Amino acid sequence: HQTLRIAHVIGTEFLNRQRGDRFPLAGTHTDTMITDRAPKCIQIENVDEALERYPGLSLAWEAGLRSFLGVPIILEGQVIGALHLHSKTPSAYIEADVALAERVGTQIAGAIANAQLHAQLEQEYHESAVLAEIERIINSSLEIDEVYEQFAEAVRGLFAFDRIVISTV
Repeated sequence: HQTLRIAHVIGTEFLNRQRGDRFPLAGTHTDTMITDRAPKCIQIENVDEALERYPGLSLAWEAGLRSFLGVPIILEGQVIGALHLHSKTPSAYIEADVALAERVGTQIAGAIANAQLHAQLEQEYHESAVLAEIERIINSSLEIDEVYEQFAEAVRGLFAFDRIVISTV
C-alpha cells in the first residue's frame, strides 16, 4: 500500500495532514491524479458525492475547504510528488489556474528531487555511522554479554523498538 508524506503545508490546518504526516494514497484525489498523470480540480457542490468518490477529502471538508486543485510533480517522466492548492471558496479554480499550477509544478520539480536525494543521502550516512558504531561496540570486548546494552542503544538509532532480543542457536 502506497502512502503519501506531507513535505510542507501552509494555511488551513486539519488533523493528519501536517508536515511529516503519512497517510494511505488510496481514496485520495492525489491517487487519481498520480495514476492519470494529470491535474485534478475538484469543486465540491455535492458533498456526499464528492466524499464517496474521494473519502480522503473528508478532513478538508470539515476544515471548511471547498475547492481543490492538484497537479502531479513530474521529473524525467516520473511522478515525484504533488502540488495541492485548497480554497474555502466554492468553485475557486478555473482552467487558467490549472495551467498555471502545472507550470509551477514543473518549475519546482528539480528542487524537490534534489531535496529528496539530499534526504536519502543523509539517511544513508546516518545508517552507515550507526553500523560503524555497532561494529565498534561489538568488537570492543571479547565478552559479548558486556556490550549488549551499548549495542541495543546503538540499534535504537536505526529502529524504534520497545524490546530487542538476540537469540542464539
